[in-house]
Amino acid sequence: MYNTVFLFQLKFEARLKHTYLEKHNIPRNLFKFIKYQKDNEKKEKMLLESYG
Repeated sequence: MYNTVFLFQLKFEARLKHTYLEKHNIPRNLFKFIKYQKDNEKKEKMLLESYG
């Protein structure tokens, strides 16, 4: 019983995360995600500097 509940919860959470990533155009591929993250950090830094 415990394993079934755990597997259902795991599948449910994985599906929610997949849907969230797709909705916000966040890549699921690790290397693409790293590039996406670095690009966003640069954009945020430039945005903060323009206001400061």
